[in-house]
Amino acid sequence: MDLDFGLLLWGLLASVALTLGVTAWRTVGTAQARKRILAVPDSALADAADGAVVVVRGRVSPGEAGAVHGQVTKKSALWARLTVRGETHGTGMMTWRNLGQEVAARDFVLEDAKGARARVLVTAAGADVAVPSPHVVFVAQDAVISAEIRELLLAREDLKEAVGEKQEAVCALRIFEEALASGDDVYVLGQVSKKGGETVLGPSAMGLIVTKDDIRELARSGALWESRPGG
Repeated sequence: MDLDFGLLLWGLLASVALTLGVTAWRTVGTAQARKRILAVPDSALADAADGAVVVVRGRVSPGEAGAVHGQVTKKSALWARLTVRGETHGTGMMTWRNLGQEVAARDFVLEDAKGARARVLVTAAGADVAVPSPHVVFVAQDAVISAEIRELLLAREDLKEAVGEKQEAVCALRIFEEALASGDDVYVLGQVSKKGGETVLGPSAMGLIVTKDDIRELARSGALWESRPGG
């Protein structure tokens, strides 16, 4: 009995130590990332040199690739992320885990306050988009799932098991749809490329970051790294 208690205590202490270590590591990493982002200069597109890393504010519109559609709202978008989370039961508590996540995007055009335009490579590896206030659908466990949501879930191998034999949710579901639409004002942190008469904003060493809110304020407050749907 004493041995069992000792093993349990050591396991608990090890878990706490690991949690504290991960938290400390993330805190240091966030502080370094915040410092790097706050050091990036604001710039108009016309003033940005080839190869420079800048923050540009402007309005988005479709590029040559056109648009996508949100899978839940069906609204036209230039970037959309679907996240489905399911409620699971652990020891004495309920938690949410990712069942699936999918991004649909097209490279779009950013026009700054001076009318200069750039193509934003939001489909490139390393692109990160932060969109506040996503559209959310909640489905209670055992509730019948609407035809639209059921079709969405059944179309994917990693999500269809959430639908029961009677078209009910086998667990509570939270479905998030985040989107950027034509006409939205955004901040873009990226690296400038000016070749062949075209200006492009692509991933820098910090990636390509697109936000609807002021990217500096998000970095300063830490909100840029807070958990997002499915994060």
